[in-house]
Amino acid sequence: MTLLSLLLAATPALVDAGGTRLQLDAFARWPAAALIDASGAVRGVLHLSEQESPRLDVFDGRGKRRVIVRREGALPLVIFLDARERPRLRVLPSRAQLLDERGRELAAAEAEPGQLLSIFAGGAQVAAAEQDDAGASAQLGSEERPAARLGLDRSGWRLSIGGGRLALLDAAQAPRERGPGIGPLRGVAEPARSRFKYEAQGSPPRAAPSSPWEPLWIDFDVEGPTSALSAPGPRGPALRLVNARPR
Repeated sequence: MTLLSLLLAATPALVDAGGTRLQLDAFARWPAAALIDASGAVRGVLHLSEQESPRLDVFDGRGKRRVIVRREGALPLVIFLDARERPRLRVLPSRAQLLDERGRELAAAEAEPGQLLSIFAGGAQVAAAEQDDAGASAQLGSEERPAARLGLDRSGWRLSIGGGRLALLDAAQAPRERGPGIGPLRGVAEPARSRFKYEAQGSPPRAAPSSPWEPLWIDFDVEGPTSALSAPGPRGPALRLVNARPR
């Protein structure tokens, strides 16, 4: 086995029945859930990560990571990546940045506390974030149809999928919801069998639950290099991407 193979095998991953491995970050922790599209393919993995906080990784049809939803310090963060897994758009409650292929800032929009910061691509809202005295949140998707939402309030961090059907909390946060759950992962129970399993070095594979989901990511540099304009949005500033298309 080569050194690369050893490193990949040591990295936490979600593995499907066909043996396809979706590599997670080095801090990935159980519990984990597979988010599947209408075809049954994995398009997202919801799991605990660094500092035992919730994280979502979104993958395209080639297994490339296209979106990361996680915390950055005391703020929620949504990162959109291109087809080569390079960060191209960062969305925090106070600032959204469009980056070029080398990570240099091309455009930005800033929001004051209490304002909603919105991101649009191809005429559709793809992300939003806001912050006030009660807490902070960032979401993937539109306000009407959020694909995922990460929020921080007095109770701690909460990452919700599909309008709250599935939620992952801080590992140290005591779940209050009734119904099935795997510790901080609420909305599903740990299955006896599954087409998916979570693998991490030093522990046996675990059957991972799955849940239907409508994924969202952005294709950049469509018909030309992606650029952006800062403009007024529904309830605050907006960053409108040019030559970018939601998928």
